[in-house]
Amino acid sequence: MFESSDLICSYLRVDAIADGQLIELPPGLLKEAGILLPSVISVDLWAALEPSEAEQQVDQSYEGRLWDVLMVFRSLAKQNTESRMKFSVSVFTVIGSVEQDVVVTCGPDDDGRPCLTFMTPGCE
Repeated sequence: MFESSDLICSYLRVDAIADGQLIELPPGLLKEAGILLPSVISVDLWAALEPSEAEQQVDQSYEGRLWDVLMVFRSLAKQNTESRMKFSVSVFTVIGSVEQDVVVTCGPDDDGRPCLTFMTPGCE
């Protein structure tokens, strides 16, 4: 079986947060959205949700787009029994509405407690 001496390399969730690859979502926002688990968002999804200056001029915001992601997740999670789910959220851009694909996984954090990770497909 595996022994700790067999481990070549490890990259923990806390390392990914410290490196900026994962961004912790504010507990207050999660609570307001009805999400009870600690959650992070990948830097790729964060960048996809961050509006351009032109989009900000038409009232688009990262917070609003993130809220849409959380609400769609919450709605679909009630029917989901898997530890991974994929869905799309409509995002208004300067060229019109586009679909942003989102993948959410529920798995253990570094201490074995359940947590959520929101990311773009391919980051898994």
